[in-house]
Amino acid sequence: MFDIFQMAFMQRALVIAIFISIVTPLIGNTIVLKRLSSIGDALSHAGLAGVAIGLCFSWSPVVSAIVFSVISALIIEYIRRGFPNYSEMATAIVLSFGVGVAAVFSGFIKNAASFNSFLFGSIVAVSTFELVVVVVLSIAVIIILVLLYRELFYIAFDEESVDAVYEQAFVRATPESQGISSDLFAALLRELDASKDTEMHHFMALRHGKVICECNFAPYPKGIWHITHSMCKSITGMAIGMLIEEEKLKLDENIYDIFPDHINAFSKIFRPVITVENLLTMTSGVTFNESGIVSGNDWLGSFLNASVNGKPGTEFQYNSLNTYVLSAIVTKRTGETLTEYLTPRLFGPLGITKYYWETCPKGITKGGWGLFLCAEDMAKLGQLYLQRGKWNGQQLVSEYWIEISTARHLKTQNDTYGYGYQLWMEQRPGSFEYNGMLGQNVIIYPDMDMVLVTNAGNKEMFQDCIMLNIIRKYFPVNYHPADVLPENPLSYSLLKRLCGELENGENNNRSTSLRGGWKRNVVSRRKHSDKKYSYRISAAVDRPSDHHSFMRAVSGRTYVMEQQNIGIAPLFVQVFHNNMTDGISEISFTYDAGNFCVSFTEGEVIHKLPVGFGKAADGCVDLHGEHYLVATLGEFARDENDIPVLKLEITFIEECVKRKVHIFFHEDNGIEIRWNETPGKKMILAGLSSITEELSGNFLYNSLLGDHNITTELLHRLMEQTIEPVVRGYLKKPEETDSIYPDE
Repeated sequence: MFDIFQMAFMQRALVIAIFISIVTPLIGNTIVLKRLSSIGDALSHAGLAGVAIGLCFSWSPVVSAIVFSVISALIIEYIRRGFPNYSEMATAIVLSFGVGVAAVFSGFIKNAASFNSFLFGSIVAVSTFELVVVVVLSIAVIIILVLLYRELFYIAFDEESVDAVYEQAFVRATPESQGISSDLFAALLRELDASKDTEMHHFMALRHGKVICECNFAPYPKGIWHITHSMCKSITGMAIGMLIEEEKLKLDENIYDIFPDHINAFSKIFRPVITVENLLTMTSGVTFNESGIVSGNDWLGSFLNASVNGKPGTEFQYNSLNTYVLSAIVTKRTGETLTEYLTPRLFGPLGITKYYWETCPKGITKGGWGLFLCAEDMAKLGQLYLQRGKWNGQQLVSEYWIEISTARHLKTQNDTYGYGYQLWMEQRPGSFEYNGMLGQNVIIYPDMDMVLVTNAGNKEMFQDCIMLNIIRKYFPVNYHPADVLPENPLSYSLLKRLCGELENGENNNRSTSLRGGWKRNVVSRRKHSDKKYSYRISAAVDRPSDHHSFMRAVSGRTYVMEQQNIGIAPLFVQVFHNNMTDGISEISFTYDAGNFCVSFTEGEVIHKLPVGFGKAADGCVDLHGEHYLVATLGEFARDENDIPVLKLEITFIEECVKRKVHIFFHEDNGIEIRWNETPGKKMILAGLSSITEELSGNFLYNSLLGDHNITTELLHRLMEQTIEPVVRGYLKKPEETDSIYPDE
């Protein structure tokens, strides 16, 4: 029986069969679970093309098949990354190309039998060389699978947790074990939640490198990245420090010498010297700022050729384009974008894997804004500075740069605590922070060995705000934590319970609607107010509103909007992400199996958003290929005229903004839609005043902001039609729908 295995060809066949039987299920497990079978099919046909080419030119068909398969795999990946909207076509293109090439070259093969042997296969026909190739490749695959077992396991079974392998998460500990009481954090979280001027999203506190308090406020889940706004300026400052340490840049270099091709001859002669340090300290005096980037594409050229007010280096003028130019300097000196430069030097060593940094129209990383990070990764950047730039024994940022960048170099315009190199000084002596508008902060307290992280959507812009003042109240100058406190299981349990309630949205001030009007929940700590669109409270009636009946009544209805220049994304998001709307043309409603959805037709895309009542429902908005995660909370009510109203609050959970929609259903089969957003009109005007020097110093602009000026109403109407528009709509097919006002 076993005599046949004395033959050499059967021995080779047996060895190959054993290795293939081991490798195939090991690879196939991940391929099947990741739905990559079609790619395997495409590569096999590409390999057949390699065989045909090899036989045609008297090359080794096995080697040529391997080379052709690798090239095809790279082509698939190139198409997938370069054209994400058409990634599913990559396998079809490669498969068709492989079959076509194999068919063409097979006609030129002199010995058709040899090609057929590869086409249909014959395990007993393999040569010694082919045996060696199979064995070597099999052993290599087995070794790779053993070394990367954990990573492949996560990829196959729990893709959302794959990054946890690399993220280097902080150790968790009780506050008492690190010298701070749980009661202090509980009181702080309660006050932050209760303040009408704060809209908390994430909070995290570290001491001695351990997380001692973390809270995610509904509907913002744990572990999701969040816009950082100007907080990322401090990261750009770190990159400049690294560049100087590498002797690729100097603080006193003239930026016009760095970019000689971007300025005209007149500017080269008469322009004052602006140094890299002037950019770091916001003292360049350049007038081109955030207000100009909305309409222009060449931000660098516009900045370098803009006028300069005063002597550079003398007066603090907050201008995010200073930081953008710092990012451009990194690219100029290294040939890499800021993100590419920092990945191996900062993000990689820190275990920061989930991040995204937007670029300008010219492909330069924005530098001063546009970075998305998780709260824990923000904390790592603060902890890095606490550890004097050292991480896991590696000096990522020089101690010299830590020292000079965190020193107060000058006073700020609003006379806060001072400014260093792309970061702010704090009230507590020796403390500092990375600060982003609307509540994105990393606060570093070196004397307490402590880091605080906040993400928020506050009503205030910058450092001098109510949220930070609340935090300063709990960590005043004279506060010094103990080394360790006795454990307090009861207080710690209450803190964890509070965090759980805030994460589940159990403390939100959500109005409960009755048929007779709004019934306010006065015991809630969170107080949102919307004076313009609040409803007059009328007497409650004995019968509660039948929300389900109303949802069934509007289900299947489609309304056409008369004004089609409004987007589902707030104007704030559109401007900051350079992603403007095509305009919403239709709104429709569906109610099926207990699930209520509102669909917005915007351009050629339909955004179908599930609506939750009592708790927000998760959804997604796709605007020109950019995906925005949203959570939509709905509520039915009736106004003082008994008109049904659907109130929607659409939270962009990776951002610091919300879109609010109030839909009034009238008896004439028409609707009135009142749009609003947070931050709203007041906030945007305040932002313009703080970042636009030309406007803030303009008499006309200041007069528009006055309370008793005739032009105030004009400004209000202009902003109303852009930020707070009121739009009418009509029923698309009234003859096919029943009235939502049945006879009673």
